[in-house]
Amino acid sequence: MKKSFNMQKESIKEKTKKLSEICDVKACAVIVRADGTVETWPENRNDVREVIQMYKNCDRKRKRPQELDRDSKANQELLRMIDAKLAQVKKRIQFLKSNDQGSNQDDAISK
Repeated sequence: MKKSFNMQKESIKEKTKKLSEICDVKACAVIVRADGTVETWPENRNDVREVIQMYKNCDRKRKRPQELDRDSKANQELLRMIDAKLAQVKKRIQFLKSNDQGSNQDDAISK
């Protein structure tokens, strides 16, 4: 399970990096493990804070991320990839939750 998590985590970081480079945009990824450990891309927390602050300060007149032009082929492909990854992450979370619940029940039974 750890190996799969690490692979998925690195994939998310790499996709965020590519998004930032290819589209020339500021982007960050924040990954919080079940134990509360936080990992980010970029690794420099000040860069992450800058992106988060930019989002928080976004003028309401400017387009929010969900309002981006969905008609361009590049944006459609990017949104498709993000949606697919999001679906994978949601499935993985459900899988991990169900395994964790089963593990907790097994522990209770064996005690």
